[in-house]
Amino acid sequence: MKIKVLYKQVGKPAEVLEIEDDYKVLQEMCGGDFSASPVTSFVFLWELRNVWVYYHDTGKLIGLPLNCYIGAEPLVGNVVFYAADIEGAGIDLTANQIGVLCTHVIKAVQS
Repeated sequence: MKIKVLYKQVGKPAEVLEIEDDYKVLQEMCGGDFSASPVTSFVFLWELRNVWVYYHDTGKLIGLPLNCYIGAEPLVGNVVFYAADIEGAGIDLTANQIGVLCTHVIKAVQS
């Protein structure tokens, strides 16, 4: 099953992609073993209550480059924003969620 996610690569703008809802796809996008955290643990916005950010497990420890910020939290390496239903299965991000993520949540790194 394909789902709509928001993919933010280091040094590039965020882009909407349709990907297979598969562990190996997320692992490849994040560049290795990954962890996930609810976006609302960094910024509380009701419309993002079911959105997660996937990121490289040890990215900060191994010195991956700074990508962006969510609130005050720096994210390194490539990240994927992913929506899940009540049972944890992947679902499409909505247009509203994508807009909120791009305009209010993901803060670009200043060069």
